[in-house]
Parts: sequence; C-alpha cells; structure tokens
Amino acid sequence: MATNKLEGTTYFQGWRSVDDYLDDFRDLISESGYSDLKTIVVKFRRGLNPGIADVVATMAARRPDDLDPEAWYEAAIRIDQNQAANAGFRSAHQPAFPPKPLTTRFTQATQPSFPSWQNFSHPSAPPAPKTNFPPRFAHAQPTPGNPVPMDIDALDFRNCDQDTVEVLLQKLNAQMDEMNLATPESEVVAEGSLPSEEDFPSSSK
Repeated sequence: MATNKLEGTTYFQGWRSVDDYLDDFRDLISESGYSDLKTIVVKFRRGLNPGIADVVATMAARRPDDLDPEAWYEAAIRIDQNQAANAGFRSAHQPAFPPKPLTTRFTQATQPSFPSWQNFSHPSAPPAPKTNFPPRFAHAQPTPGNPVPMDIDALDFRNCDQDTVEVLLQKLNAQMDEMNLATPESEVVAEGSLPSEEDFPSSSK
C-alpha cells in the first residue's frame, strides 16, 4: 500500500508545510521498506513543491548530496521557513489601500480619408487667347514653291558688321531667286509683249 502511494502523486506536499509533509513521508518510507538512499531522495524531491525543490537543487553553497536524505530534509525545512517568514513580512508591511495599477488606454487613431485618384480631376487649363493680328507676310503658310521671304524689317542692321550684312543680302537674293523660279509660266510676261523704245515718242530736247 505504501509502495503504491509513493509511485503515485497523492503523497505530494501540496498546501502543507514541509514539516507535515516530511512526517507523512517518513512513515511511507518506513512502511514501504525502501533502503536505497538515492531512491529516497528522488521520492522526497519529487513530492516537494517546485518552489522549494528548485531552490534546494540550485543552492550555490552547501547543496545537499543526492545520497543524503537527511541533508535534503533539513535544507527543505529551512527554505520553507524562510519563504514563510518572507511572506509574513510582506503581508505585514503591505499598505491598506494598494495603489491601483496604472492602465493606459490606447485608442485606435482614425486614418484620414483621401479622395480617390480616379475621382480627382485637375482643373483644365484656360484656352489660349485668340488674336486678330494680321500675318506678317501675305503668304503666312509657306509651301515648297512659295517660301516665306526673309523678314528684313525685323533685322537691325545697325548692330551688324559688314560681313553679316553681306551674308544676309546673299540669303535674300537666294530667296528671291527661288521665288522667281517658283512663279508659274502663265504669269510670266511674254517677251514680245513688252513695249520697246520705238513705241514711245522721243522727247524733244
């Protein structure tokens, strides 16, 4: 009966003190007939509360040997008493009205709404003003056979040197030649139709 109880979990310390747990544990060991020291330590450590068993097992100094059950009993009792004293001290010095824990409430910020790009329309540019200024030349739309002549009025010969003036005059002559070549044959005056000097009476001197 005692052996079966030590193999289960009903003998664990639970809410009891180490002294009460140790008294029942000694009785079970005596009734079960266990004599192996390591087995006794393992059974005792297994039934201790984890908060006490871990402290005893990780003691930096004077840690009880795993083959010494009495050392484990003494260390467990000492740790249990220290924890009880510390709990009593905290309860005696705890304020009557403990401060409420600070809680911060976070609210989810609403994201601003932006108009959709599909619904966004740019203002249309104003139409260009219409002008009624006459074209500078009679034929404002040039054609290959009717080029626009050089704008002599727009040139300021006062700021041009002689070489520049000669170049401009050459270009002007070339444009005039092109215009003459582009003139239709129907508009060319027949050579015989021109009046000769004989047709005009000579003036008396």
